This record gives sequence, structure tokens and C-alpha cells, in this order.
Amino acid sequence: MTREQAAAECTRLSREDPERERFEFMPREAEGEWSVVKVPLPEGIRRTRHTGTAIEPPPESPAGPDSDERARNYWPAGGA
Repeated sequence: MTREQAAAECTRLSREDPERERFEFMPREAEGEWSVVKVPLPEGIRRTRHTGTAIEPPPESPAGPDSDERARNYWPAGGA
């Protein structure tokens, strides 16, 4: 298997493997041969499937006393 074939197989497995949400598929070279390794993701880290739906961005904050340019750019550094 070539590196390109291993990378293509990783992509396919990332889409089709039943356990793809719990594992990462990576190409690996050992002694001049390329293969695919299935690496478990740490507990608490799981992949989510992209549904293809978009969400709306959060609404703009209302204009208030901090809405002018000086207040937004103010960064109190070093003094009180």
C-alpha cells in the first residue's frame, strides 16, 4: 500500500466505519510499508457527524454605552 492509498483508506474509514465516532484512522509507515491504524479517541472526546445544516449566528448585541469606538478599543494595561 502506498502513502496515498493509506490516506484514502483513512478517509473512507472515517466516513464509513461503524465505530468512526470513537476512533481516529491514521496512515502509518513501518519498514517501508504503509498501513492504516485505528487509534481510540480519549474518553470524553467523540466525533460528531456533520448534518449539513447551518445555524444562525448569534444576534448582534444592542448598542449601549460601550458601543463607541474608544470603549471597544480600551484595554487597561498596568495601571488603575
